[in-house]
Amino acid sequence: MKKKSILLTGSSGICGSAISDSLLIESYDFLFLDIADPIPGQDDHSYYKTDLSKTDEIEKVFIDNDIDIVIHLGGSSDRDSSWDAVLNNNIIGTYNLMDLSVRYGVKKVIFASTNHVVGMYEEDDKDASYESLFLNRDKKMVDRHSESRPDSLYGVSKLFGENLCRYYTEKFDIDCYMLRIGSVREKSGDHPYNYAEAGVRRGDFVRGDEGYKEQELRLKSIWMSRDDFTKMIAKLIEYKSSERFDIFYAISKNDRRSFDIEYAEKKLDLDLQDNAEKMVWKSEYGLNNNQD
Repeated sequence: MKKKSILLTGSSGICGSAISDSLLIESYDFLFLDIADPIPGQDDHSYYKTDLSKTDEIEKVFIDNDIDIVIHLGGSSDRDSSWDAVLNNNIIGTYNLMDLSVRYGVKKVIFASTNHVVGMYEEDDKDASYESLFLNRDKKMVDRHSESRPDSLYGVSKLFGENLCRYYTEKFDIDCYMLRIGSVREKSGDHPYNYAEAGVRRGDFVRGDEGYKEQELRLKSIWMSRDDFTKMIAKLIEYKSSERFDIFYAISKNDRRSFDIEYAEKKLDLDLQDNAEKMVWKSEYGLNNNQD
């Protein structure tokens, strides 16, 4: 049986590397696309180095390949991205991909959105956002029905992408599934102390002060392990539903989460395994995380 052909944009990024590092790479015929050079492990696959805003170059990828699924991870991913960056990479780039996907018969698009499309809920009350479910079992969850409240131009650009995908699903013959990703980290830093330790390296604060603790608690609420992320992608690749557009939050099973993951678990038959609260820095990484 012919393997599904999957175009992965943003393949050299953090989320892209999680996919190419996983066993998924053996199950499907992946094509990689990124503005950067390929990373180790992608050399044996077709690789296109190009800018998503360059329509002619992107169209050539679709002309040369019979693509079944697009996993769109590419674009600007920094919350502080400038308007020019999100315009070219996230708005024009996403339009190009969606328009070409419809024109060339792609059946499904998996779109990497972000928690920042609803980021102002966190800004309203960070203490409540990071609170453990064990301390507050009535903690209010942000879910797919919550009003969109982007916290940045980056969040606005991803909300545009979601709405563009909805338009194409309702107007044309294509399935689109949105992943509102919390935070997937690089392989060497796949743990919920990543933000805090990065702050220490930059000299922003030292371990044990308030700045460190806030960054620790924030990532403990939104972290998604690379294993859980690739499990979710695997489920979405094979997902079939009468609901041709849907929104799922991509967060591990963290005690401090403030985003609904139960819907994704149920709809996708997804067994999330990791919990940031159980990732103890001292025992896992040999450093003291101020717990003693």
